[in-house]
Amino acid sequence: MVLLVVFCTNAVNIYAGVNGLECGQVYVIACAILAMAAIELQHDRSENYTLSIVFLPPFIATTLALLRSNWYPARVFVGDTFTNYAGMALAVVAILGHFPVMLLLLMAPQLINFLVSIPQLFKLRPCPRHRLPTYDERTGLLRCSYVNDRVKITENDGMNLTLINVVLRLKPMTEPALAATLLVLQALCCALALFL
Repeated sequence: MVLLVVFCTNAVNIYAGVNGLECGQVYVIACAILAMAAIELQHDRSENYTLSIVFLPPFIATTLALLRSNWYPARVFVGDTFTNYAGMALAVVAILGHFPVMLLLLMAPQLINFLVSIPQLFKLRPCPRHRLPTYDERTGLLRCSYVNDRVKITENDGMNLTLINVVLRLKPMTEPALAATLLVLQALCCALALFL
């Protein structure tokens, strides 16, 4: 269970860096947990979900309010403080509710991002301090970033390994469009996990 807490706090944190994505991903996952808990309690399957019903509505409401200020163009930047708190909150609800495996299914994009990031996280490939997308001033679009992106891109520089950069490699887009695309992916993964 300790590993779940460590994973959740870090997975939410490393799958970030786009206005609205930090709050949005947590909002979608928390809503999915709340829906699952309501369904389970309605069918009298387990009392373990009671904590979710009590804890998550205020968490969801405050996260939604924060998302409003964090959406592009952001007036509030949540950073590590929110991502670590939110990841911890999701992990605690899952552990006390006895559904840690379900939480991992709901966090499929974060899990995929972690798996894609392993070579850079474990220093098998160069890893800059920040692996954020790069803004192209000519087009107004974000594009995938490279290891040495801030100076000059050479053929030896590899793409920064994140799910965000993988999506941008497929199609450069604006920051709001990127956040919306990633949140739709999050919602689809949560819906699929709920139907399994």
